[in-house]
Amino acid sequence: MYKSPIEIVMEEVFQKMNEDFENSVLKAVQKVGINVDKEELLKALIYDRGQYDEGYEDAMNEIKHPQPLKFEDLKEGMWIYDAPYEEIVRIKEIESNEWIFLECIKSKDLSNTFFQEGRFYPITIPNIGDKNG
Repeated sequence: MYKSPIEIVMEEVFQKMNEDFENSVLKAVQKVGINVDKEELLKALIYDRGQYDEGYEDAMNEIKHPQPLKFEDLKEGMWIYDAPYEEIVRIKEIESNEWIFLECIKSKDLSNTFFQEGRFYPITIPNIGDKNG
């Protein structure tokens, strides 16, 4: 079996990359005139990364596992997913006594219905970015 003449020890590579990154960040902070303890700066960066990762995970969970809408979340003109009927509907009108007038896209029907917990869900629109840039 062929054995490559080059061996990369990934642990050492990652350690060197981390050290280079840490030193670069420290130099950038010092370059703008801020004196900071390297260890404290690294703790702050690690904490910030953890907060970012947590926020990202929470946002992804909302997308993957959306929570049903409450009556007070509904607005006239809003597009929502009607789970029992597996249909996207538009809210035409909302009555104060929790009656909703819906316009169904698939069937082209108009219907009145009473609000039910766990029935309506938000529709997630993907962020496709700026197509001009």
